[in-house]
Amino acid sequence: SLENSRLPDAIGFYTQALDIAVKVNDSMVMARCYGNLGNAYTRLDKYQEAIICYQKACDIFEQYNNKKGLSNLYGAMGNLYLYLNKSKEAETCYLKSLQLYTELGDGFGKATDTMNVGLIKKSEKNYDGAIADFITAAQYYHSENAARYEGQAYANIGNSYVLLKKYVLGSQYLFKALNLFKVNASSEDVCSVYSDLANLYSETKNYHQSIKYFKTALVYADSVSSVSLKATINGRLEKIYFKTGNFREDY
Repeated sequence: SLENSRLPDAIGFYTQALDIAVKVNDSMVMARCYGNLGNAYTRLDKYQEAIICYQKACDIFEQYNNKKGLSNLYGAMGNLYLYLNKSKEAETCYLKSLQLYTELGDGFGKATDTMNVGLIKKSEKNYDGAIADFITAAQYYHSENAARYEGQAYANIGNSYVLLKKYVLGSQYLFKALNLFKVNASSEDVCSVYSDLANLYSETKNYHQSIKYFKTALVYADSVSSVSLKATINGRLEKIYFKTGNFREDY
């Protein structure tokens, strides 16, 4: 992916390519150029310009019934609307993308859009609806042998159950995520789930277990040299120590 400092050069390149595509009347290249321009403008936080480019690309792809191009664009537009905190518009785009991926038989695309819709429902506190979407996404990811993403779906299910105060179900899914992450994913994913488990046990007032998992999360945060993760975990640990009256624990 391009570094942000090089994005203006990329925009210049895509604009030149677009001009050539217009001159030779190559609609598919025109659509891809508009899509790439939309991606670049999004990275630069120029969202209005990005929307205009995405819409022009969509218009061309719709004209030629290019479902693959449209599905990718609707997904990108969904992400953009999320940046703008326009969850309804984002969900509409994700659902359009999902329909197209379904018609194309693209399991990974279906899983990603379903997961994104679930995340929107979770942010709106529609936890039951979110869980249903996360379960479906996990099934799609499993079919695609995408173990890391399947683990992320399980983690989302677990955290949604925690928000519903269904702690037994929450822990079951978080441990399912943890097992997948340990085998297939990065230390940062493992760290995140240990931290989620620690929060769960804190809510159930099992502070000894909570501290244990926070300390384990710290080990993984160290392994990825994440200062922000360590600071977040240490802050949560401090609150646990305060609750337990242990002010001298060295963490």
